Amino acid sequence: MGWFSDRGDDQPDPSRIAQLEERVRRLEVTVALLAQERGSLPDVDGAAAAGDPWADVRDLVARGKKIQAIKVVRERTGMGLKEAKELVESW
Repeated sequence: MGWFSDRGDDQPDPSRIAQLEERVRRLEVTVALLAQERGSLPDVDGAAAAGDPWADVRDLVARGKKIQAIKVVRERTGMGLKEAKELVESW
């Protein structure tokens, strides 16, 4: 069993790599959210330069479009409905 596939050879499986990349992206978003809730940015290169990754979601909330904001949070993080709703309502 290899790092990037269930096959015994060392050839990477493109679908597995895509799954892993998506999982990493979701984890990064979750870490950024948790750090934001606590008022600090994670110690990651470029984190401060990136600005607020949730500015568009906060804008949706400000315009009264909570359902759209919840959908965006769920898409980006993989959170469940309850968790995403609680996060959006905390903003």
